[in-house]
Amino acid sequence: MEPPLAEARAALDRLRGRPGRLLTLAPFDAASSDPTPTRLLEHARARGRPVVGTICGLAPLELIEAVGAVPVRLDAGSAEWAALSADRLHRDTCPMVRSTYGLLAEIGTEPLSAVPGAAGHRRKGLRPYFRLFVVPRACDWKAALPETLASDFGLQVFPLDVPRMVREGSARNDWRRQIRELSVALQEITGCTVTKQDLTDAIALYRRASHLSRTLSASMAAPDPPLWGSDLLLVFSAALLMPIEEWIEAAEALVAEVRERTLQGEGVGGNRPRLLLAGSPCLFPHFVLPALAEECGGVIVADESCTGSRVFYDSVRIDEPTVPDMVDAIADRYLLPSTCPIFTDTEDRLLRLEALVEDFRPAGVIYHVLKSCFVYDMQLAAAQERFSSLGLPTLRLETDYGEANEESLRTRLEAFIETLRQPL
Repeated sequence: MEPPLAEARAALDRLRGRPGRLLTLAPFDAASSDPTPTRLLEHARARGRPVVGTICGLAPLELIEAVGAVPVRLDAGSAEWAALSADRLHRDTCPMVRSTYGLLAEIGTEPLSAVPGAAGHRRKGLRPYFRLFVVPRACDWKAALPETLASDFGLQVFPLDVPRMVREGSARNDWRRQIRELSVALQEITGCTVTKQDLTDAIALYRRASHLSRTLSASMAAPDPPLWGSDLLLVFSAALLMPIEEWIEAAEALVAEVRERTLQGEGVGGNRPRLLLAGSPCLFPHFVLPALAEECGGVIVADESCTGSRVFYDSVRIDEPTVPDMVDAIADRYLLPSTCPIFTDTEDRLLRLEALVEDFRPAGVIYHVLKSCFVYDMQLAAAQERFSSLGLPTLRLETDYGEANEESLRTRLEAFIETLRQPL
């Protein structure tokens, strides 16, 4: 099994081999070449800012930014890190949870100053910089994670209980209460009293990211998409590894190149069947499925992933510019638009999938199920029925970190994409 740096570089080499790849993807490649959070932690240290770890896209980034901390999301996609959890977590545990646990075990407790800076060295000494971990209990696997992280790594963890019925008034009120309590906890660990200006600046920063995210996603609706879908997934995944200001700067350059290419009518799709990637997230460097889908003749034009297009898609909407109202608005930004299948409001997610079909006109759907990701698998039947009503065939594919099932996936993808090429 390859170490995480080698995994990442192999995945990047695979993407870099595509014809017509955009030059402005280079910063995202550079950030993704090391899947540890070293870059973010060095960014925080250079600015004297504390670090707050997060797991799951429901952790409120704007609030963490507003108290002067650097949010570092640790959802991980390395097979080797997943293997490091074997003595503690059962092999049937969600691969992302196993990989995140392994990442925390790998980064150790040595001082950061003792870490060799040369590329290729294992990066130790990152964990002591985390002042707090924010862990939404978004599924059964993550429900027990706060206690495990606290007991095994001595981390201070703030769990968030995610409601299952978003549209119930009590759910919204309880979620807002928890985010207010998190605001207090964040101010205590940073020694910062959050102000209206702090919140305004943080919300504005992430609105810029949201605008760029939406622009890039919308560009894929072009008759000939201007970039590979797997590259766009890499751009969003790199947001987990880059300081937000650096991601925005790189995304602005990418948007400019995408617009120029679109104006010139150039793209990468040609006559390839357009694909919607639904289901479980593909976490870099576990990019075998999106890479294969495009190597087999398709082009991914849309996704619904919380590590893909949903990372920055929604932004905070403020009614009253007071501190309590702005904190509540941040809470709403994460709860109300979310179509994660952990919520039992299944129709919201199905309507979102319908909207993706209408906007991006895919010829077929690749439905990814990460091994043991029960919430996405349970909704497969409902999603498949809705896609069928729209005239779209669906292919369910299951993956696991490190499993050598690539040729089986390739065979099934080639057959599926070939059927999409056939006239009706």
